[in-house]
Amino acid sequence: MPLLGGRLGAAWDRIVEVKGNLRALLEPYTANLEQVMIGAARALADSLLQVILALVVATLFWTNGDGLISVLHDALRRLGGPIAERALDVAAGAIRGVAYGVVGTAAIQAALLAIGLALAGGPGAGTLGFVALLLAISQIGGPLLVLIWGGAAWWLFAHDQQLWGVFMIVWGLFVGTVDNFVKPWLIGFGIEMPMSLTILGVFGGFLAFGFLGLFIGPTLIAIMFTMLQAWRAAVSDQAAAEVVKPAA
Repeated sequence: MPLLGGRLGAAWDRIVEVKGNLRALLEPYTANLEQVMIGAARALADSLLQVILALVVATLFWTNGDGLISVLHDALRRLGGPIAERALDVAAGAIRGVAYGVVGTAAIQAALLAIGLALAGGPGAGTLGFVALLLAISQIGGPLLVLIWGGAAWWLFAHDQQLWGVFMIVWGLFVGTVDNFVKPWLIGFGIEMPMSLTILGVFGGFLAFGFLGLFIGPTLIAIMFTMLQAWRAAVSDQAAAEVVKPAA
């Protein structure tokens, strides 16, 4: 907006002066604009509802988690044996790893960016930090962090604060690359699975299920990976037994 605001304002003034009746000018596009605004409001409400439901479910699990885990362990042990019981632990580890890696890394990036904006004297450091948190959590919007610190650097240069502008660029590059080191380290605390599969589950889950997909995707892939590993181990044991039996 600081870069294009003046031009947009002048163009708007020309439209009002030349056309006069702006409402009549926009009337053919009213239906399309209404659909776009309704769609955006519906998407925002849906995302907000998902976040609220996620917090409610997380609170219920936090208060009654031990009893529920005990019941699920007993049920899965009876239904599928040790492999099914192991799958439950893997699912819990996947959710924990995503919470540590994705949400934790996003929070660290947002906090660092807000601190840098505050030190440089940029406007709206807290608000921009919150926007950075949302972008970083979404994973897809992570690269868009450059718009925040890049815009702040441009604002600083425009106000003759070249030193702080250079600082903002260097700090923004650091914040943008810190997830490459922090995220694998944090995810490794909770999940025993190749990093490539974990990241694939995060991206695919978010595209398929929205915000909750950040946890659903890696959990499903972790369970499938565990079952695949168990199946491979069973086949290997069976082959080894068949080789040993004739020799005996």
